[in-house]
Amino acid sequence: MASRPDWRGWLVPAALLAGLTGPGLAASGDTPQQLLEQAQNDISRGDGVAAEFRLKDAMAAGADRATVSAAMGEAQLAQGRLGAARDWLGKGAFAPQHALRGFRALARLERAEGRLKEAGLALDQATRIAPTDPELWVDIGRLRYAGGEQFIAIDAMEHALKLGPRHVRALEFKAQLTRDSAGLAASLPWFEKALAADPLDFSVLGEYAATLGGLGYYGQMLALCKRMLKIAPNHPRPYYLLAVLAARAGDNSLARSVLNKAGEGMQNLPGFVMLDAVIHLRDGNHQLAIAGFERVLKAQPGNLRAHRLLALALYQGKDDERLVTAYGALAERRDAAPWLQILLARAPARPGRKAKAATLRTLAAARQRPAWVPVLPGSPVGDRIAAGDLAGAQAMVRASLSANPGFAPFHALAGDVALASGNVAAARDSYARAARVRATPVMRAKMRVVGS
Repeated sequence: MASRPDWRGWLVPAALLAGLTGPGLAASGDTPQQLLEQAQNDISRGDGVAAEFRLKDAMAAGADRATVSAAMGEAQLAQGRLGAARDWLGKGAFAPQHALRGFRALARLERAEGRLKEAGLALDQATRIAPTDPELWVDIGRLRYAGGEQFIAIDAMEHALKLGPRHVRALEFKAQLTRDSAGLAASLPWFEKALAADPLDFSVLGEYAATLGGLGYYGQMLALCKRMLKIAPNHPRPYYLLAVLAARAGDNSLARSVLNKAGEGMQNLPGFVMLDAVIHLRDGNHQLAIAGFERVLKAQPGNLRAHRLLALALYQGKDDERLVTAYGALAERRDAAPWLQILLARAPARPGRKAKAATLRTLAAARQRPAWVPVLPGSPVGDRIAAGDLAGAQAMVRASLSANPGFAPFHALAGDVALASGNVAAARDSYARAARVRATPVMRAKMRVVGS
């Protein structure tokens, strides 16, 4: 991988985005089968709108509902229209040659709506049809991951790769899990293998571009975004990624302009909301930024960056009461992060709160950093550890692991309890098991503490 040159000169201007065009819809006179195949290609590019038009044309040309229902359901899923997708997928009425695709799509719909048991039943139907299909095992792995059975998900991914060593979905899933467990750089070879299997796969292009951006390889990220726009010019994903680039360049105006091009397709995703809130924070729109960070934390309570930015937005917006209410107690814990203690010490220093400011400054100055790394905010186990109730924390962790031994965060919490209790060897084992699934920066810091 090349070194990281200055990327500002590569930032694509907004005018360029509007000039990129993609493939048109099918020419008139195509047969229903040709239209169906073209629609499936559209779906693979993430273009659910084009697929829907082609499928309607296929039905007008004589294709029956059972023949198009699987692909039409996928087209609706690609557009985020879950209700419409259920109209086509919910009854499981698929033509035999499309049943595998239909039940896989139904499983994705059920998973998207949080109906994990029903998603499993749909995958059971698919397994009866094609038990050795690699993509089916990717879907099984993703469902297991969503259900907290993360170690089983890894096994499913490995099985998918055995069934299809060059299958693009299996390689993409391997890349994503590697990115979580071993870091961004370690995942790059797997993304490259996935693109070698299908250079135009829209999903892989987006994941690879985001990963390159995270590593600072902005030129390569931009090139992939431009390729995505040529493949699917109306898809929101490349616009979101380009908005990230603009924000990193410090060009808030361009970032906002490009982000608006993403449309409604991504507006409820945490990453989109987070970027939107960051831009508002930079522009001084503190209340909009606060609302955005709060939305992110509702979906991702353990997102440390969102906590940090929310606290900063409350501070800069001079909303000291909400800042103290939200983070005051956390700042007084012995495992409180330094940035939070400093912020809480400064916030009450505004007129009328000098006494409180003095107390918090004294607390921050006297605070000794613990020898262990803190548990994420909002964790009941972390609260017990902070209160010195290690027996209670241990009981909670044991109960959690007994209920779901495949959920990596529970193993991380077991490591926290062991480390707080002075059992470094047990903490090392628990952290290593958790890191097999997800090695966050906090997890890596904890592993350094225990010598992993």
